[in-house]
Amino acid sequence: MSLSQERDMFCYSISMIKALLFILALTFPIAVSSNAFSLNTQQKLGKRLSFIVIISIIQAVMWILGKLLGSSFMHLLSDYAKFVPIVLCFIIMFRMLIDTIKIKNGGNIFIIDNIKQLLFLSVALGINTFFVGLGYDYFPLLGKVTPLVIACTTLVWAVIGTFIPFSKIKLLINSLLNLFFAFIILVLGFLTLL
Repeated sequence: MSLSQERDMFCYSISMIKALLFILALTFPIAVSSNAFSLNTQQKLGKRLSFIVIISIIQAVMWILGKLLGSSFMHLLSDYAKFVPIVLCFIIMFRMLIDTIKIKNGGNIFIIDNIKQLLFLSVALGINTFFVGLGYDYFPLLGKVTPLVIACTTLVWAVIGTFIPFSKIKLLINSLLNLFFAFIILVLGFLTLL
């Protein structure tokens, strides 16, 4: 293997790691919101698992919808290609910071009992994923497999969030991790300038 091939392989590996880290950070709010499934101890396991699968699928669908919409007009911003990912990452980070305050104050504690509430929660959580889909032309992450990775990552976060018992310590850890991941998203946005 030549030196240039090794360098290309290294750069490709780094870009994959950054994309996976970004997706982990992007989908973390699902773990936080999964408190809604763990608070209702009367809810059957099958219902919890079906809610988790639905919320995961909707995250992937929101990314696809963002990509479809973005492909219709984001090309108009090609003169600002370097700044589109930063702006989108800043919007996502800002939304996550607002959520961090809500988490810390316990303002996001609710119980999901029916599909209507679940769909509302899923779409609300999917706004950030939608924004990432909008910027696909400038920030492709993992290409065509991105929605699958988003769905799988969301599924893992939701299972973790659902089956760890609710406590004040969980709220504190969730708020700190949400803050950490918000800054990771912004840093990764700035790294697109390199």
